[in-house]
This record gives sequence, C-alpha cells and structure tokens, in this order.
Amino acid sequence: MRQGKHLPRIILLFLLPWLLLAVTSCSGGGGGSGGGLILASSESLYDPGASVDAVSFGDASHVQLGILDKDGQFSTVSNGQYMDPGTHTMAVKVEGGTYPVDRVFLSDGGSNQVEARKKGDLYVCDYTFNEENMLETVLVQVFHPGGFATKEKYVFRTIPFASDNELVRQGIGVIMTQEVVDELKDDLANMLDNTFTRVFDCIKEQQPSLIDELDYGDGDPNTVDVVVNTLDIADSSTYPDAVLHVNFTIKDVSITMKLFSEDFIETHDNDLAIDLYIKIWDQGKGDNRCLVLDTLDSAQVSFVNDFFLRGLVEDALEKSITTIELPPISFQLGKLMDDLGITKDYGIDLTKYLFVDAYGIPEDTGPDALAMGSGLFLAEQDDLMWPEAGQVSTFLQLDMDDMFTGLLDDMVRGIMETTKEKYSEFIHELTYGDDNPDTRDVSVNFMQKEGGDGCTYLNFHLNFTVKAVDIEAVDLLGYGYLVSTHDNDLTIDMYIKMVDNKDGSIVISVIDDFDGDGIWDIDARFAKNFDSNIPNLQDCIDWIKGLVDGYFNELDPDIYGLKDYETKIEQLLQNPLPPEFTPGFLEKRLVEILIEYQIANMDPTTLNTMDLVPETVEPPDMSECLGLLSPVFPDVSVFQSSSPWDFTMQQGYNARIAISQYNLNQLISRLLGGGREWEVEDFLSTLMGDDFKKLIPEQKVGEKTIMYFPVPPVFDLRASKVRLIADDVILEYMVNGVAQWRVSLDVDMVVDLKVNGDNIDVFLESIPSLCHFHVMRDNTGSLGLMDHSDVVEEMIDNIPKIIDKSPGDPIFSIDLKDLEPGIVLKDVTDPVEVSSRDGYLYLDIEVEDLDLSALRDDF
Repeated sequence: MRQGKHLPRIILLFLLPWLLLAVTSCSGGGGGSGGGLILASSESLYDPGASVDAVSFGDASHVQLGILDKDGQFSTVSNGQYMDPGTHTMAVKVEGGTYPVDRVFLSDGGSNQVEARKKGDLYVCDYTFNEENMLETVLVQVFHPGGFATKEKYVFRTIPFASDNELVRQGIGVIMTQEVVDELKDDLANMLDNTFTRVFDCIKEQQPSLIDELDYGDGDPNTVDVVVNTLDIADSSTYPDAVLHVNFTIKDVSITMKLFSEDFIETHDNDLAIDLYIKIWDQGKGDNRCLVLDTLDSAQVSFVNDFFLRGLVEDALEKSITTIELPPISFQLGKLMDDLGITKDYGIDLTKYLFVDAYGIPEDTGPDALAMGSGLFLAEQDDLMWPEAGQVSTFLQLDMDDMFTGLLDDMVRGIMETTKEKYSEFIHELTYGDDNPDTRDVSVNFMQKEGGDGCTYLNFHLNFTVKAVDIEAVDLLGYGYLVSTHDNDLTIDMYIKMVDNKDGSIVISVIDDFDGDGIWDIDARFAKNFDSNIPNLQDCIDWIKGLVDGYFNELDPDIYGLKDYETKIEQLLQNPLPPEFTPGFLEKRLVEILIEYQIANMDPTTLNTMDLVPETVEPPDMSECLGLLSPVFPDVSVFQSSSPWDFTMQQGYNARIAISQYNLNQLISRLLGGGREWEVEDFLSTLMGDDFKKLIPEQKVGEKTIMYFPVPPVFDLRASKVRLIADDVILEYMVNGVAQWRVSLDVDMVVDLKVNGDNIDVFLESIPSLCHFHVMRDNTGSLGLMDHSDVVEEMIDNIPKIIDKSPGDPIFSIDLKDLEPGIVLKDVTDPVEVSSRDGYLYLDIEVEDLDLSALRDDF
C-alpha cells in the first residue's frame, strides 16, 4: 500500500532514533565503580549535573522515594503517578547495600538539585514540581564514600493524564465545509448501494412467507442503483441534534407482499425517495458504546409511482427508519499492519484492538461546517467481549395475515354485537371465542384475489371461520321454546372490496351480489345443528312463521327464501323427513340467515392505515444483515480534555483535523508501556561503531541489549512547538539474562513539522538543558573508561546511515501525493498547514477530492 511505506520508518523512529538523537546535547553520565571520568579540579562531585560513578547491581542500596504529609507520615511514590505542581516535602529511605551513606541528593538530572538532610531514618527535603515539562524527573543519588553512588530515577506526571481504562473525549476531531462534504456523495451512494443489497436479501430471508419479491436496481452489479441527491450539513431548528441532512433515491424498487399467499401489495421498478436528518452518536442500548445513526423520527419516504396501500408501506418504512445501532468501529492491529504491507511487528503487541468512538458534534456543526469527533482506545485481546448473535429485526416486518385476521375479528365482533342488540328479544346470548385475549378467535380458510385495478382497489373472495359460537334464543310467541348452541364453529363465505383512498385511509365493504345474478353472494354456515326444545316440525314451522310475520317482516322473503323453506317443509310432511331436517336444523338456518342479512347490510368500514402499523416498530438491527461482527467496546470511563479544541475553520482551507495530546499519549502508553522490552543491539552497534565494541568488548553467547520505558514517552502540544518527552528511557546490557550495566536517558526534543511543497518534512531538535545521560548501574566498570562525548559524536554521525538520509535532511517526509486517491489536495502553494496549541495538533487542509472507498481499501 502506498500509504504504508512511511509507517515502518515512523514506528522505528518512534521507538529508537529520537531517544538517541537527544544525546546530542545531553549532560555526561557516570562511570562504573571500577573507574570514571576525570573531573576538572574546579568541579565538585556534588555539583548539579556532575558525573558520578554508578555502583554495581549487587552493591546498590535499596532506595525508596516518598512524600511526607502535613502530619509527617511517609507514603511511597511510584513511577508515572500524578504529582500536583508546587513544593512538596520529599523523603528518601535508604536500606541495605554494600557501602555506607555519605550524602543524598534529589535533582532533575541536570542543574536543579537539592540535598536531602538526614532526619531520623529518612533523608528529607523540599522539592518543587512544575507542569512546564508534563513529565518531571527526580534523580535520587545516594553518595557513598569513594566517589560513587546508588542511583534511582522516578518520573512524575504533572498534568492530568488519561488512565489505561479511560476513553479520551475529544481525542480526534474533524471539521469540513460543505464543499468537502459534497465530495462524499458518490462514496455514500456506493455505501448505501452495498448496504441495501445486503439488507434486502436479509429481509427476504427473514420473511419468506410475507415477501415474495424485494429487489431494486437494474440487476447489473457494476452499476450503482442508489443516487444521493443531496448531502448537506444539517442546519435545522426542528432537528438541532442532527449533523447531516440526506436525500437519496433507491432506483427501480420492486416489492410484492402477500396476504394469505395472494399478491396483495405489489409494485415494480418504482423509485423510492428517502429524506432524513441524521444524528451520529456513540451511546447505544444499555449505554454501550457503538456507532449509532439516529434519524430523530425525521424520515420521509415516498415512492414515485402509485400502488395499492402505498401509504401503508411508506408509513411502515418511516416508522422503521429510526435508530440504527451498528457495532463500534474496530481494527486488530495485526490485520491493520498486514493491510498496510508491514510485516515486522517492531516489538508491538499486535493482538490489541483499536476501537474508534465516533460521534457528531451538533454544537460545533453549522451551515458552514460539519463537526465530527472520536476517541481512540486500545484494548488487550484478553479483555475483549464479543456480542451474542441476536434475532435480526428488519424494517417492513409486518405480519399482514395477522393484521387482516385482526380486522376480521373486529368485524365479526361488531356484527355479533349489532345482531344481539337489534334482536335482543329473540337472542338472549350471542358470543364466540375462548375468552383468551392472546389468541385469535377468527381464522381465514382462504382468501383469493378476484380482480381490481391493483392501485386504488382490490376484490377478494373470503372464507373464514368464527370459532366457538354460543347462542341462546327464546320464543317470542310465548310458547317457551328454547333454541341454543354452544362451541359451534361458524364458517362465512363472502366477497369484499378494499379501496385505498390515498389519504391515509382504506375502506372495506361487502360486495353483496358479486356475480350479478340478483342473489346475495353471502353464505353463513354453522358446523352443527342447534339444540332445540321445539317438539315437532309443525311447531318449528309455526315458530318460524311467527317470527317472520311478527318480528322479521322487514326481511325480503324472496331474497332469503323463507317462503321456499316453508313450502319445502310442508312438502316434507307427506314424506319421510330427510336426515338434514332433524330438530334444530331450521332454527340453525334461521340464525344463519340473520347473520347473512347483517353482513349484507353492514356499513363500509374505514380504517386509518397508520393504525395498521404497530405503535412501536423495533429499530432495525442491520449488523447481522451486514455481516458487521466486531467486539464490544470495552467498558471504560471518560476522560475529558482540560481545554476545548478550536473548531474555527481557517481562511483558505476547507477542512481541519484536531489531534489531542491526551489521546495520542494514551495510545503511546498502551503500545509502549506494560513492561514491554525491545532488543536494540544491532541498532546500537550501527550507531556507535567502534565505541560499541569498547562498551561490549567481545560477543558473548546469550548477549543482548534491551530498551524499555518505565514511563512511556509523551507529546506536549500545549505550545506552538511540538515537544516529545521521554524521561528515564532504560538501556540495559544483559548476558544470559543477567544485567551487566544500565543507563538511563532523559529525552526532550522539538518535533518540527515543515510543509515543503507536496511534503511534510519532520525534523527533530533536542533541548540540551533537558536531556540527560546517566549510568545507573555498572557491573563491568567499562562505562567509566569511556569518553561519553565521543560516543555521542559517533552516534550523531551515524544516524543518517540508519535511516538512509544525508546530514541535514529531515528524519522523514510524508509525501502528500501518497494520500491519493483517497485524499486529493488542491494544487495550491500550501495545501496543508500544521500548528499546535492548548493540547491539540491542528492540520488545516485544502481538499480537492475525497474518496472514502480508496481510503477504506488502504486500511
């Protein structure tokens, strides 16, 4: 990868060269107990910055630094802890060792030095800490008679730092103008095209019985079938939390949704326009951190061409396009390095995961700039948790069969209530169902589409059963006869018409004469005869006549065939009664006729289509559909930067990137801390040449020189000059795992970033007064025999050899052309400006074009 070619050199420089470059102006170190540098006669062994020999590991005393509170209580301190700027009473405990204690000094390793006076079993002094350098070094030197000392170093943080389990808020920020945002339209179209292809397939897999067809586009995988019409920075008083306003079209959508296996909602090659505002946030359900896209209920959905129940589908989509909770953005470092073409690990634990906590910043987003923020967090592989696979919930998840059965249930209940109310003197009881509100008491046997224009209305032949009907009817003529039935299923066959009013409502009406033959096409049949106390057929006929003449005279006897029934009954008196004319049959038929009459005269039912969509539609969980499986964001607390970043767009630039020193330093700590060690023997031998042979006279089996950081280095971005500070960097020579000598470097340098045409050149310049070189232990005595100034000079001469550069060249350069085609800068004199202040590094950029696809391919 083109962008990867700088990274190995950057990482190498991160770990090694800048540490050794700092020695250019560092104060001299001490020799071993077997000898040392000869001091000038005017220089005292106890002067600040003077060289003093280091004792061997076995001869060293145990030195413990602590702080005394106002009550004189001693508490130990540790490397890397925070120390309030100001003066503190420090105390040193010295125990054991080969040699007696002469004097004890605390210093910064250079010119600032105070003596700790003996007080009981402690050595006590006042020592002042300041926040100027972020890291404050305290070199404790316990002098022994004979001109050598036991040395210990402590490094304190004098400004707040994010701990390892804190997420830095405002870690990295980006602002961009509408001009830059416009360049993202094609990338967004490609992303949406890929997303909807996978989501549509996923929906079909989840709802095969409901959705017969759900597709879009022209079927050519080489064309993009989503068009982003507008991608604007949000500026809405209605949706103040939104940062983007998006309007896009999904082309040639085809949908076929079934109702009892019949094509019910159907449209083909129909463009779908979606308009919405988006809030980008990082708090999901249960306050877990992830990538949340919230439309703030702003979605407006519209198909170009009309179809039956178009409004219902649009409403379902609008209710479903609410909050999309996606997994957090994360990368495994090893895979990221592989993608960048980097095969060497440089001693970094590549099993770690880098998490990105991304969010929009509405308070900094306005009509002229889009503001996005993020925090970066490194997690250990062993600390990761993976989400459990859940049920995929998708938009358009409507159970049309159940929805329509519910309508029938309501319709039947209305018919029953009307019949009982109208014929209350005749019908004493009329109920159905099992009284369980969680079960349907109406079931559809079949529903066949029988014409319609497919857009405004549809006709259906419907056959359904009402379960467990209970009826009790009494004699209105005073005979006391009782007709009843219990748990009797009623099957109804009829025709209905559904009309879509296109105003958010539909009308359902009964087609009384579907075939036009003058006879009602409605049939109601109970599964079994009624129980009857009418003793004989003649009494039954008389009972029916009485009902017809005295109570049901409004019924049309020609239509309902009452006279025909009477004639047939009279004829039956002369013949054996057929099986169907058992007691209760005529009573059953009479009630069936009443029900048919009520259905035939039922008023059309008008329904609001919005009532058909559930009040709460589960937000679509598209992570499974998209195959986006990543670890859960670690459970972390938040560290807030002490100073806000500056999101003022600079004149002449259309984008700004802000990088927080807190987030940068935490990442360095996670990468370089934790007791990690690096072998640097080859590197040192190249830098030091013959002097390294003096340092290590002959190669030994099991020999190695390691480097490690008791306190990881930090960047200081508070002023206009970028500083890189690494105090107490340890170099230790080991043979067969046994340390032979140890040296400590305090490194403080300026990182100068200069824009040179299409390059950003990086120069390092040490700060002499803040760089120190100390020999901490020396078993061999070899360090005391060397002229350390010669070693430094040799190292400086050989540094270009390490990085293939000539003297005076930048340590490395970033070629801005290597960012293409992901980021194309404008052809201007200064397309990038670099600055720092208040804890942030700022990159102001003049962007010509953005290609997120290319950037994604590189990473």
